[in-house]
Amino acid sequence: MVNEEPDWKAEFFRLLLSKPNDAKRAFELKQLNLHSPLYRYRSIKNEENKPRFVWLTHSITKGHLHCLHPKLLWSADPFDTRSVLSSKRASDYLSKEWLAHYSDQEPIKSFMEQFDLTRALETEDPLGALWQSSVEESIRQGYLSEPAQALTFPDVNKLLMSQIENTNDNFNKLLQMTRIACFSEVKDSLAMWLHYADKHEGVCLEYDVKQIDNPIALFSLFPVNYSNPADAVKIKYGRPGTFSRMEWIGYVLYSCTQKYDCWAYEKEWRFVMTPWSNAKPAYLNENVVTITFHKPSKIILGALMSDDQQENIIKLANAISPEIIVTKMRITPYGLEESGALN
Repeated sequence: MVNEEPDWKAEFFRLLLSKPNDAKRAFELKQLNLHSPLYRYRSIKNEENKPRFVWLTHSITKGHLHCLHPKLLWSADPFDTRSVLSSKRASDYLSKEWLAHYSDQEPIKSFMEQFDLTRALETEDPLGALWQSSVEESIRQGYLSEPAQALTFPDVNKLLMSQIENTNDNFNKLLQMTRIACFSEVKDSLAMWLHYADKHEGVCLEYDVKQIDNPIALFSLFPVNYSNPADAVKIKYGRPGTFSRMEWIGYVLYSCTQKYDCWAYEKEWRFVMTPWSNAKPAYLNENVVTITFHKPSKIILGALMSDDQQENIIKLANAISPEIIVTKMRITPYGLEESGALN
């Protein structure tokens, strides 16, 4: 049953990034709104432009799914599965609560003491609009220690941003431990047939999500949100304190499912593999990880697939999984339309 509330995805991501106890509510909300069916556009050609049916055979007979290292997605979108800093101002990241929490911990403690910036904590908004004037006034009044009296606001900002950038780099290294497989809510996207399915000569696999009985498979499916790439570091610095492993996993999942809105036509869902413990995953050195997901319910052939190729796939499907339906997209005056069963 799908919740008709149009903002359920926004609520899901809000809960995912809230208190640890809200994570359970987030996943329950997602399970209520799992889209069915989902589609996976695929090429059937290898690097020599020749047919390759091994993966298709394994998808049909074993329900295999190939999950990719994020770097294999970057040729289409270099910001995919990255935390992208949205600002060059430290005041957009560091809240008063964060400064107060870390002002007695290294390396922030040494930084604050060296430049006598603890006075800034006494202001209502130490790193917001008042921060620059507060620091500059401290310089004029000689409140800062001698080494800091020549320090300008841009200097302070640069020092703080270097730490933020370092945190962001470390977080992106964590993101590279994920492996991702992409799905769509739609089967008739001209752009996706062009980009991901051999220019309409490939296939699109349909998955009846309602029939999936593998709880891990269902748990690992997530909707993609289209606005801007994740700025997970802003969330981290905006919320002081020690983060649990589950909270970090929440930020990882968030960053894997945020894309620029120019990609919104894809209506994407993702299967996300992520390390659930502190140990390095066994697949860390593999760019493509094959897992057992679920068998497709239908194979949709591209509108420009040759008759010979079409016949080969129909024979393959009938021989190894006759319950799987084979159809084909047709080019009509109204766009792409799906044919009836061909087998």
